[in-house]
Amino acid sequence: MENPFEQQPQVPPGQVSTGFQYDNCLDREYCDKKHIVNNITFFISRYREYSKTITFKTPVTEKHAILAAEQYLSKPLTKKYYERIKEDTFHGQSWEDVKEIFTSRGDCLTSAVFLEEVTISEAGHLTMFIGS
Repeated sequence: MENPFEQQPQVPPGQVSTGFQYDNCLDREYCDKKHIVNNITFFISRYREYSKTITFKTPVTEKHAILAAEQYLSKPLTKKYYERIKEDTFHGQSWEDVKEIFTSRGDCLTSAVFLEEVTISEAGHLTMFIGS
């Protein structure tokens, strides 16, 4: 089977993402049946100024798309990444202070991890509303 991710590693089927995870507040499990998601956009900074879009080579399920976002946010936090989003974080601390506290990209979201709504457009674009 061809890898549906362009540049992102794939979460193996049947496995969950390790590291950063959204708190699922949808009152349901993520849908893992319909392969209708072509891309996902999610916020990478606390107050939603910066976002990331992952485009898949072939359609994936809602669950797979969310796991891809979680996997992206689970990657180690680097100085370059932090400096890019620093002004849109809760703390706005220097890299020297943050590197002692945060280890992953998702840590920069602080409490903005509550997945409250998912929408998938007719074109297969998944967006999420995240609360804190």
